[in-house]
This record gives sequence, structure tokens and C-alpha cells, in this order.
Amino acid sequence: MHTFWQNNKQKMYYINRISSPLSESWVFIVYTILLLFVYLASKISPGMISVSFKTLFSNKERDNMFFDLSPNFRSQFLIDSFIIGIIALNLQLFSYRNGQFSVIDYVQICVLVITYFLVKLLIIRILCSTFWGKNVFSLITIQYQRILISTSVLLIPTTLLAIYFSQNYPIFVNATYIIILIFYLLTLIIKIIRLFFNKILASFYIFLYLCTLEILPFFALLDVAKKILQ
Repeated sequence: MHTFWQNNKQKMYYINRISSPLSESWVFIVYTILLLFVYLASKISPGMISVSFKTLFSNKERDNMFFDLSPNFRSQFLIDSFIIGIIALNLQLFSYRNGQFSVIDYVQICVLVITYFLVKLLIIRILCSTFWGKNVFSLITIQYQRILISTSVLLIPTTLLAIYFSQNYPIFVNATYIIILIFYLLTLIIKIIRLFFNKILASFYIFLYLCTLEILPFFALLDVAKKILQ
């Protein structure tokens, strides 16, 4: 009888320790807060999200630089927080296999994403100062933010798919992530080509940008996120 009770206690303890995105209440709290952020940002600066989508495949890059609704500090802070939060949450969802799905890990990944973007911004500034000039820096940052806003908005429904179906339908969820990644890379490459097509060393610039600021840093970000969750 004593042994039976001990075994039951161990089983109950094990069950209580099982953690997943679906069982952790903080996941839905964070998700709701992120939705609130993007809602408030769109209310403070109406049209910010629609402009981001409308200008993704526009031909006139330099004219589109001025097609801006000049978001104020509050809306900029809210949309930046939303982008960082939704990307970090999806990195954690994508990298999660078994074990604890911890809010501490989420905070660490948020810090990682912030560091990633700050380093990326610094590298862009250095490359622009060395090769391309200040005007190109303004173009890149404006267009890049619009791509991030559009991609992050697409991650809103994908986050729910990952929370509810990642355990039972991992192939479907991973395919959705691949589609969004292709969308991000496609829009980014189109913007880069249109930005540098009139440069003498256009191919070199495009290759330099993609390798230095997109491909290698992305895999490094994903690798560090997986190590945090181990």
C-alpha cells in the first residue's frame, strides 16, 4: 500500500510538471498583450499596417520613402514591442520539443531578438557609411520596418496554429512557418534588387547584404534560441 501511494505521488508530480504552450497560461496572456499592442498602434497611427502591405511590391522605392504616416513615439514603441514579442514567441514555439515551456526562456529570447536587431541596425549603418551613403540607410530602415510589420502581422494567426496544433500536426505548422519565411525573403530580395539595380556593383551589394545581414544572422538567431530552450 505504501509503495502504491509513493508511485501515485510520483505520477502526479510528473503530470504536474508537464509543460507545453497549450498548458501555460502566460502564453495566452502574452499573446493577448501583443494583440493589444498592435491594435493600439493602429489606432494611434491609422493606416500604418495597411501602408506596410501596400508598399511591399511597389516599384518606386524612393517615392515610397515619403509615403509614410510618420508614427509618433507611442505607436512606434507599441509596434516595435509587438514585432519583438511575436517573433520571440514564435521562435520559442518553433524551437520547442519537450520539457518546460517557460516564461523565463521567453524573456531571454526577447532579449536575444532585441540584441539581434540592434546589431543588425549597427551593421547596416556601417555598411551604408562605407559603401552606400546615408540616403540608402534611410531607405533600407524604412522598407525593412515595413517588411517586419507585414511579416509580424502574418505571424498572428500562425502563433495560434503553433500553440494548438504543433504537437499533433507539426508538419502543417512547420509548412506555415516556411511559407511566411519565403514571403519575408521574397519581399526583402525584391526590395534589395530594386534598391541596388542601378549600382555598378549591384550583384556584389545584394550578395553582401543578404549574407551579412539576413542569412547568417538568421541561422545564428535560431541556433541561440534552441540553446536557450535546451
